[in-house]
Amino acid sequence: MSGKQGQSIKLKCNHFMGSKAFVASRAEIGEQLEGVEPDRIEFYKDTHYSVVKGWSSQHAETNCNSMNDLKLYILREESLQ
Repeated sequence: MSGKQGQSIKLKCNHFMGSKAFVASRAEIGEQLEGVEPDRIEFYKDTHYSVVKGWSSQHAETNCNSMNDLKLYILREESLQ
């Protein structure tokens, strides 16, 4: 597969940002948080979860939970060293 057909397969979950660039959106969220840009997991949740609509897809929720689990695992491993 090549071209658009291959690209559409890679896109597994939608976000709620519309056509805004990720860099611009991350900076905008940082301004709302008093100049502190969110980490990648927080940014993922901000762009794939809405208080009104919930998660953009089940896959997006699973991804976020997996990232949080991995982050906790790494923090525990680092604290044991």
